[in-house]
Amino acid sequence: MTVKALVAGALAAALVAGLALATAHSACSADLKTDVDHYRLAHEAEIVGQLDALTRIDSVAASPSGLAREAGPAGAIEGEGD
Repeated sequence: MTVKALVAGALAAALVAGLALATAHSACSADLKTDVDHYRLAHEAEIVGQLDALTRIDSVAASPSGLAREAGPAGAIEGEGD
């Protein structure tokens, strides 16, 4: 077998392997997207509620006492060592 034939065979094998990998990746990506969509739909109200609560926390720059108030008992524990 010539070097040219070996190189051509290796390139063909690499091409087939690459196409197989791309096909598998595409199927995996579709499954992941479907899984994420199902999770989001099942937990949408909870996710939006958490985002709403996070956006209501007072800005520390605007009100330094806001962080301590939002931290509640955890903030009191943190401040005990001062």
